[in-house]
Amino acid sequence: MARLRFAFAPAVLLAVLLGGGACASSKSSSPSPSSASADAPGVPPVPAPAPAKKKKDTGIKILRGVVVEREREAPGEGGSNFQGTGSYYLIFEVHEGEATARYRYPVTQQQWFRYPEGSPVRITLRNNFLQDIKPDTGS
Repeated sequence: MARLRFAFAPAVLLAVLLGGGACASSKSSSPSPSSASADAPGVPPVPAPAPAKKKKDTGIKILRGVVVEREREAPGEGGSNFQGTGSYYLIFEVHEGEATARYRYPVTQQQWFRYPEGSPVRITLRNNFLQDIKPDTGS
């Protein structure tokens, strides 16, 4: 008798799950609350959610400036890998009209050694991220 009971258990469980899923997914004949309120006189309709905003593409900017400082973090600092070489940053000072701006961007080890303090550079920014660094020849 016990053997027969365990043999039917998976079949009964499957029938309950399938039957319960079918009931949960079937539509009822009563109107939904949102459609009832839209048909009711004097009740304003529920506004649709606003569409998701896209990030604005700020485009490409080419700026001329000078490397004013170089920073280096040891391996393991600032989220860098313990086995790596650490993180390297260049700080640029750029004149835009009458304003002076300072930018700090992560760079490669090779770029960090290539551009010491005082180096005139032309930096290319895309969406405010450093895209390229080149020496500024003044032309």
